[in-house]
Amino acid sequence: MLLCERMLDNEALAFKGFRKYYSIKGYGDKLAYDSEETYVKYEEDKDGSCLDYIIAIDALKKPNPQYSRELILRELNKAYIGFQMFPEVLSIATGNWGCGAFGGDFQLKFLLQWIAASLAGK
Repeated sequence: MLLCERMLDNEALAFKGFRKYYSIKGYGDKLAYDSEETYVKYEEDKDGSCLDYIIAIDALKKPNPQYSRELILRELNKAYIGFQMFPEVLSIATGNWGCGAFGGDFQLKFLLQWIAASLAGK
């Protein structure tokens, strides 16, 4: 909520050119600072801008009926919107989107991301 209001089902956030100066470890309520040394060096392209991109897409929390048509389409649409935001970026890394603290079904989320990434040309 620091950057925007709650995202709608057809919205994602996109960030380009950020610099990462520290490393984190853990997940959810175990998230913690790791070190500053890991990311002190970062790659820049010819004009000096950073090559890092972040897409923020919110997942649904369980106990929603994850396999309902409505919620599957919501998650598929949300992932596609995020993945297509930077056409110049061909690869994505999502971790276990919606599966950790949110309790999502790993296999379902994986397949939805794969479909969305394919549709977005990734």
